[in-house]
Amino acid sequence: IEDWLITPVSARGQSWGRLILLPHLPTWSSDHMTILEQGATTLALYLLIERDQRLLENQTHRTLITDIINHRYFSPEEIHTRAHALGIPTRRRILVPMIISSEQDATLPEIARHVRAREQMTTVSSALADAGVTGLVGLLEPYRIGVVLSAASERVTPHLIEVVARGI
Repeated sequence: IEDWLITPVSARGQSWGRLILLPHLPTWSSDHMTILEQGATTLALYLLIERDQRLLENQTHRTLITDIINHRYFSPEEIHTRAHALGIPTRRRILVPMIISSEQDATLPEIARHVRAREQMTTVSSALADAGVTGLVGLLEPYRIGVVLSAASERVTPHLIEVVARGI
């Protein structure tokens, strides 16, 4: 460990880990450390961009889900068009609405509740992606996540629900 070059991968107060360069030369130069730090910076920027993209995606999903719940649309065609624009097929599909509730912890500060809610939303989105299921995922309120699964047929719907539930 003494011969390793280590730099943190972090940005905006969030740490994701460390980037480590194992020794392969008898001595390190300042160029090695510069390359390692640039690699860590690049990785941190990528992680921030990915997180922001997921957050924006979940916000647009939430808007569509709440518009459906509150009947804020002109026609079913508008819903199909908006969902299609988000990469979620809905035409001639079985749509399965779900609400995922988690335990509330009133002792947490508000910011911590929102962070936990975003983490839970990411977990749900990842469960859908891992299962190969398309759907909308949006945070409705800190302890409630709205999900609309898009299934190709009624025959596969129970299986999709089970796979997603296990993933979550």
